[in-house]
Amino acid sequence: MTTNYPTPYLVGTIWWFKYTDQSGRRRQKSTKRKTEKEANKVIKAFVDALPTRHVNADSTLGDLIQPYKAPKTNPRKKEADLTGGKYSLRHAKHVAKHAADLEAAIGKKFLASHAEDITRLQSKQIREIIAAKYGHTAKAKDVFKVYKAIMAQAADDGILRMAPTIGMSDIKYESNQNVAIPLEDLRTVLAHPEVFPSDYARILFTIFATTGLRRSELLAMDPRQQLQGKVLTVNRAFKDDSLKEVGLPKWDT
Repeated sequence: MTTNYPTPYLVGTIWWFKYTDQSGRRRQKSTKRKTEKEANKVIKAFVDALPTRHVNADSTLGDLIQPYKAPKTNPRKKEADLTGGKYSLRHAKHVAKHAADLEAAIGKKFLASHAEDITRLQSKQIREIIAAKYGHTAKAKDVFKVYKAIMAQAADDGILRMAPTIGMSDIKYESNQNVAIPLEDLRTVLAHPEVFPSDYARILFTIFATTGLRRSELLAMDPRQQLQGKVLTVNRAFKDDSLKEVGLPKWDT
């Protein structure tokens, strides 16, 4: 989705534009510019700084973020549970983690701000703050996407007149390239069982090196699991970085 800035129009030799104010009334304003290009710059700056105040709304940004910090209070998860929509528990847990990271990144000043007073320009500042704290990483991108989702949901629920993040670009990052271990190196390691601390460690390494198992699936394997013929059934995976919560593999819950 892209942001639809007002289209300028000529009144004499000056470009004007129309916009919706905080009370929902349509207004017109002069850009005081004689070229369309310069007029568009003025319009963009004006709209980016325009508050999104909704009558009777008094929630702070911190109030909007808070329910997303736990799956059971996540508004989108609760709605999906009622309507049969697609919003998995695992995704809700990811959102909870990123919401907490968002809260930690933006600080008390933004958290205490009335949500309806957050402008598009301030949302860009929040994006910069997230990138500064977490770097140009996948995590930073996910944290900012959660912020955008929270603001969009607030607008959808009538808390905001409009989401100040509509059409805003995500944080760009460069993904790490996975490099395969050379086959000859694998053969060398597997030919020297003495480098492993135990036979079980050697077995796990062999499975990991010769199959497409994920790390979370490998570490969750039960030592009692055995090959049935030539088939090893993978039916467990760790669901968090602490390696404490076990569930079904991949995105199942």
